[in-house]
Amino acid sequence: MNCTTVTQQKKLLFISGSRTFMDLTKKLLERSGYTVYCFLGLTGAKEFLTEHTPDGILIESSLPDGDGLDYCRELREESGVPILFFSNDRDDELPALQAGAVDFLRKPFDFEVLKARINIIWGARD
Repeated sequence: MNCTTVTQQKKLLFISGSRTFMDLTKKLLERSGYTVYCFLGLTGAKEFLTEHTPDGILIESSLPDGDGLDYCRELREESGVPILFFSNDRDDELPALQAGAVDFLRKPFDFEVLKARINIIWGARD
């Protein structure tokens, strides 16, 4: 009997406060085999989540229309989808983890470190 493994692309929701950071991160993740839905701020992301369930959520602390930590708490109450939290501020690490993030990455960071952490959370990629 032959076993065939079917690999589906993981779908990630990325909520950012910076177009440049979002675009660069999206390109890296797409090259690694992920489908990435990006939103500058919470409004579009909240609408997206009413109709879609991503495999994971990446969220920044500083958003143009809200606080990333508060939204992380809100997401955790509504869903068990793993959340990777980004911040420029090292002091956000413990609050992010307490808010329900499964991992924290301080900006700026090496994109290979980001990729490694995402691979651990959402499955190995090439």
